[in-house]
Amino acid sequence: MIVFRYLSRELLITMSAVSAVLLVIIMSGRFIKYLAQAAQGVLDPGVLLLIMGCVLEGLGIMILMVPVLKPIAEAAGIDLVHLGVFMVVNLMIGTVTPPVGVLLYVACDITRCSLDEIVRAVLPFLVPLVAGLLITAFVPATVLWLPALLLD
Repeated sequence: MIVFRYLSRELLITMSAVSAVLLVIIMSGRFIKYLAQAAQGVLDPGVLLLIMGCVLEGLGIMILMVPVLKPIAEAAGIDLVHLGVFMVVNLMIGTVTPPVGVLLYVACDITRCSLDEIVRAVLPFLVPLVAGLLITAFVPATVLWLPALLLD
């Protein structure tokens, strides 16, 4: 039997907790957006994405950063497909970069190894990943040849 007197109190507590979580999410999104806009002249967007990818989840970063970077890319004449591939590759590297790389902790859990062992195993692979990111960033033809082939 449901007692509505207790249900309304529990509902009120739950609604206040959900509201607090949503407020934190909204405020952190605005803070990151303002941080990204302030860092435009100081930090390269690629470096900013790498740093953000180390501490935050990739999808959340894309939701926050695409509205900031898209007008800048359009004004600079950068192809939006190129920007998207660059962002995804950049954020993927961020997920395997210490100290807070999310995939490092997943690998620790799966392999039952310590974080130090995983980081030592991953570090040699970061060099080719960053080299591929630089090629992606500075040679747009490596990214755009397949869409051009399919769309023409």
